[in-house]
Amino acid sequence: MYLGGWLGASSSSAVDRIEAAPELGFQVTPKIQLGGSLVYRYRNDKRFEPDLKTSDLGGSLFGRYFVYAPFFLHLGVEHLTWEFYDPLQDNLAKIDASHTGVLIGPGFALSMGPRAATYFAFLYDVNYDSSGPNPYDEPWVFRVGFGIGL
Repeated sequence: MYLGGWLGASSSSAVDRIEAAPELGFQVTPKIQLGGSLVYRYRNDKRFEPDLKTSDLGGSLFGRYFVYAPFFLHLGVEHLTWEFYDPLQDNLAKIDASHTGVLIGPGFALSMGPRAATYFAFLYDVNYDSSGPNPYDEPWVFRVGFGIGL
């Protein structure tokens, strides 16, 4: 069993984000990890007047298959509730939405000692819909996380 998670932050002239996702995982076999995480994201979207400030919440379940250590394949399902402004409405009322993403892609684990690792994953959300509102700006999600064995 291991504890870990990922932290993230990004800032631009349009949107600022801070993300945190604590994670609990299990090393089922030497090649298979299964786990889950809670997701919290603060977002300040400055493209609107007034700025859209939200707290997005969710969770995920995932599996990693180590093809050849340290390289793995990641498959995860992430459900987020989030808010956005509908640009077609005049009053810019916040609209509640949810998104269930299916994130797949390669990654690698960088050993940080006998019981700790840093994870890098390059994931693609197969449920991303470019024609509608999305919690992410694009279907590609890059994550860096860590895990400490118990």
